[in-house]
Amino acid sequence: MPSPKSTLDDLVVAIYDAALDPSSWQQCYVGMSSLVGAKSMLATLQDPAQGHASLLASNLDPKFLQEYATGWWTKDPWALGALRHERGKAYVISSIVPDAHYVGSEIYNDLVRPHADCRFCLGTIVDVDGSLGVMGFHRPSMASDFSHADRHLLQRLIPYIQQSLRIERRLATQNGARQTALAAFDSLSFGLAVVDSACRPLLMNRVAEACLGSATGKLGGRSHQPLRVENRMETQKLHLLVHEATGRRIASAGAMKITRRASDLPLMLLVSPLVGRHASLLGVAKPAALILIQGFNQPVPPERILGDLFGLTIAETKLAELLAQGARLEDVAIERSVKMSTLRSQLKSILQKTDTDRQASLVRLLTQLSIRTNTRDD
Repeated sequence: MPSPKSTLDDLVVAIYDAALDPSSWQQCYVGMSSLVGAKSMLATLQDPAQGHASLLASNLDPKFLQEYATGWWTKDPWALGALRHERGKAYVISSIVPDAHYVGSEIYNDLVRPHADCRFCLGTIVDVDGSLGVMGFHRPSMASDFSHADRHLLQRLIPYIQQSLRIERRLATQNGARQTALAAFDSLSFGLAVVDSACRPLLMNRVAEACLGSATGKLGGRSHQPLRVENRMETQKLHLLVHEATGRRIASAGAMKITRRASDLPLMLLVSPLVGRHASLLGVAKPAALILIQGFNQPVPPERILGDLFGLTIAETKLAELLAQGARLEDVAIERSVKMSTLRSQLKSILQKTDTDRQASLVRLLTQLSIRTNTRDD
């Protein structure tokens, strides 16, 4: 039989593994139940402000869990009692809610007795980024109450449980944002490819993929090989633009034309660094560049380019276009009857979103992106 120390060590490893695989929480809590001599357990992640609770793990009767989730969890004297005590501490709950009080409670007589024999409880509540991790381990009425030694064992595991739950929650948030970004990335009407410093593709949307392959005049190369085009000089130029974009790590861009068959119009490629939150959102950790692929017969409106590449709003796009044409903020304020404070706020947002440090860098970027639309006619 393993020693208590080796059992604790194994549980700590399993608890951190659960941050990456939430389905393994069940086995973790089964192991913890065995460690403290509990017959049943229940762990939930609760958001009292939203009136919502989700199940982490349990081996209780599904009927009990269903009714508990419909509202009983807000009336649980064990949980309510623990809420009045320090978070992250293990409690033998009879020290918080006397056994006589619990046995006479509504939840015990209407829910617990018909579906589960959970007379004694060892539990804790931990803070998880605005939510509460509420967990309890139970013994039946014919057993003895939990001891302080049991409480000490659980206390040793609580910091690991809390940290793992926080990691899981943050990973879920990041993954959700990344999936949304990738879905938007793939739905664009023009090609976008994310490549590393050697011009090897990391991500491509459906339009960019349609341009890949061995056909004459199209971008080519397998996913583990650098992108190439039919013309060797154009391939070299593309690789140079990507190398410069990933090496300098500033908000600059290069443009080039890719020639195709005589029956096809050429492709326009815009190459920009992919840095900061844009890279993080797409899950790209290494130095990378963003390649926009567009046919010359399919003009891209500036609001689409700036909105899709940098997330600029319509108002920010209009201001950026005017600045690219050489207008001063003072001129824009007078012409559009907008306060200078509003324009400065919009400019600050534009600089942040485009990762430029000053207005001159922004104008250079917009010029390289060929933002030429005249907005002074509206």
